[in-house]
Amino acid sequence: MKFLSSIFSFDSNNFKTSKLFTLTLLYVIVAYVSIELIVRYLIPDGQFPTGHWRNNELRIQTSQLEELGDVDIMFTGSSLCASNIPPDEFDNEMKRKGVNTTSFNAGIRGCDYEGIAEGFKRLFWERKPSKYVVLVVSPFDLNEASLFVRDRTGSFIKTFQTPSYEAMLVDFFSQSSWIFGFRNEIKEYFKTRKWNYEEPAVDVRGYVPLDSKSENKITDIELKIHKDAITTKSLFNFINWLVNRNVKVIIIEGLMFSLERERLNPQELKKFYEILEEIDKIENVKLLNTTGITMDDKFFIDSIHLGLEGGKIYAKKLANKFFNAGFPW
Repeated sequence: MKFLSSIFSFDSNNFKTSKLFTLTLLYVIVAYVSIELIVRYLIPDGQFPTGHWRNNELRIQTSQLEELGDVDIMFTGSSLCASNIPPDEFDNEMKRKGVNTTSFNAGIRGCDYEGIAEGFKRLFWERKPSKYVVLVVSPFDLNEASLFVRDRTGSFIKTFQTPSYEAMLVDFFSQSSWIFGFRNEIKEYFKTRKWNYEEPAVDVRGYVPLDSKSENKITDIELKIHKDAITTKSLFNFINWLVNRNVKVIIIEGLMFSLERERLNPQELKKFYEILEEIDKIENVKLLNTTGITMDDKFFIDSIHLGLEGGKIYAKKLANKFFNAGFPW
């Protein structure tokens, strides 16, 4: 009877339950730590969790901006800005002309001007304002027919709607646990057997050079521009927002591969230039005439982006346009 009563003893059962729970917890911790170490070992060097950021490219760009002193000029726009204008080359040419400037490339790839405006305000302007803001604008930036870019813009804007406490928690757990930090990439890997990680390639002062191996210089893009479309309205709203903060806004037209321009609908291009003319009438806004800047097609890696060498040449030519127009004004 004593033996049987010990089986049903609450003290004995509590001891066994507690011991079992402790061992299970220990096994779980050991397994988790083991997987965490394996994940950290297998992930290539230089890759880090994005946390609440859209990508590490923006995180690096903002970190670079914070490390700078005063900034005179901020270039912004889509990838036509981010990947075509190296600020150090621009500044070096301006210095050679006798004008000292510190510029920064705050271009945001993959968005139209609704996303560019929101990202510029939240990520760059809040960290460091500048006296001049240069907007790189092309017909593609105002193209309401580009549903892919519209979708990317919408998802980008949503990242700013994340509560600050939630963003802090996501950043904390992403850094402390790469299983959590790379959860999306890991899921995608099990689905496709491919490691999809957007490698940041940020150079000096926000400049994002692109891989010059691409040779797809012609694209089949439907162009649809309208003054009342959200893309165009966002550009006007952004300009007015800057002007209301005593910023001098400079507009430059984005580059384009020569054969690409020939394929675009002339009626839609006419609408684009009419919009630029209207923007030029806004007080404290200057439309810089860049028609004299020509780039050999060999410098393009696709229909609108330059390779490294092309970017250097373009930045110098752009600096000369600024100087010849009487900058600073």
